[in-house]
Amino acid sequence: MENKDLIILLEKHTNGQLTAAETIRLMQLLSDDSADDFIKQQIANRLQQSSSRYHMSTEAEQAVLQALLSEIDIAATAPPASRKRAWMIQLTRYAAAAAIIAGISVTIFLLYPTTHKPTPENTTAQTFQVMPGGNKATLTLADGSTIDLDSARAGALAQQNGANITKQSDGVLTYNKASANNNTAVAFNTLRTPRGGQFQVTLPDGSRVWLNAASSLRYPTVFNDSIRNVEVTGEAYFEIASHKAQPFIVTTHNQKVQVLGTRFNVNAYEDENATSTTLLEGSVKVLPNGTPGVVLTSGQQSQVKASNISIKEVAAPDNAIAWKNGYFSFSHASIPAIMRQLARWYNVDIEIQGNFDNQLFTGEIEKNLPLQEVLNGLASTHIHYKMEAGNKLLIIP
Repeated sequence: MENKDLIILLEKHTNGQLTAAETIRLMQLLSDDSADDFIKQQIANRLQQSSSRYHMSTEAEQAVLQALLSEIDIAATAPPASRKRAWMIQLTRYAAAAAIIAGISVTIFLLYPTTHKPTPENTTAQTFQVMPGGNKATLTLADGSTIDLDSARAGALAQQNGANITKQSDGVLTYNKASANNNTAVAFNTLRTPRGGQFQVTLPDGSRVWLNAASSLRYPTVFNDSIRNVEVTGEAYFEIASHKAQPFIVTTHNQKVQVLGTRFNVNAYEDENATSTTLLEGSVKVLPNGTPGVVLTSGQQSQVKASNISIKEVAAPDNAIAWKNGYFSFSHASIPAIMRQLARWYNVDIEIQGNFDNQLFTGEIEKNLPLQEVLNGLASTHIHYKMEAGNKLLIIP
């Protein structure tokens, strides 16, 4: 088997760059019985090369290796309906393996205990303290007044056009209908999170929304219309209460998502390359501006650029809501993509100097770590950093 070709083609598959001829060649390589052993040996070799920097015992190295191999097996367990051919299962499995090989140091950073982190190969001995974000948001009422939610005490906050607004003891913002009058004039509230903040709200219909950092959600205080409309900037995860006679529509700057009752994530940051919608359960219709739209089924993700849309299967759709569950999840991610996430969560300005085009990373890092500890994990893969005045971070090859 031509091992070098297998790695190259798997990486191109992960990046969506395979030609028709290369797809056929990849299928041929994956049918070889030695493909599985080769991939596992590659992971073991890369792990051994990195483990000395982590002062890992043989037992610890074996434990991490088994965890990595388990990640590959999980990637191949999608429902049969989404993997119509046996070779597609293998393709998903080996693409996950190629991503792990590419980002082995970042993956170890998650899997190996924090007390054994390596000394970073960094160009500076700086020590600085930038703490992670937390539950922070402001609520803008219909009259333009604002409430600082992170400092507001639990209890009743306001009454807005037929709805009682309350901050629960767990910090969740909730809306409850104040009367049975469906003729109440529509009023809109806007929930905004700053950089370094996130927040959760339960809407008047019982739908739940989690807002990521530097995001906003505009919604009516009661849903009296035949359609439940909300507007999002940034990123939000939705668990929509099912009301078949009242569709729920999420509008971003370049698309609409129409649902009945389902779970999905929308990433609509305007500094990202595309608006992505990841469906975890149910079905949604994604409508790029000026188009009839495409229906997604569970485990699919759409990417919208301008009015163009592409659809792909995702092996682990839950990774799209890692941010909600307390960690960063990177899959073959570029340095600029990683730094955009860190900038939002840690409220820092990041400048990238030099070329990182050939460096892609796979792994998961907890969001509750100080920024320097996260950067030290990345520094172990030969990325260096320097903190300057004005909360500005330089990333250097």
